[in-house]
Amino acid sequence: MVPMQVLELAGNNFTGTLPPQWKSMVAMKDVSLASNNLSGSIPDGLLQSWTSLRSFKVEGNKLTGPLPTLPNR
Repeated sequence: MVPMQVLELAGNNFTGTLPPQWKSMVAMKDVSLASNNLSGSIPDGLLQSWTSLRSFKVEGNKLTGPLPTLPNR
C-alpha cells in the first residue's frame, strides 16, 4: 500500500482540532485544510514529522498560536 501523500479537505466546514495522531502520516507532501472551522493550535511536531511537506494551507480557519517553523530540507 502506498502511504498517503496528499490530503485535500478544504471547504468542508469541518470543526474541531488537528489530531496529533496525524504525525504518523510521515509521507505527507501537500495538505489543504483551508476554509473550514478548525480551531486550536497545530500540534507540536506535526509539521516536523512531515519531512517531505511542500504545501500546508490552513487559511480561513480559527487556528490559534504560531505557525511552527519547518526544519531546513
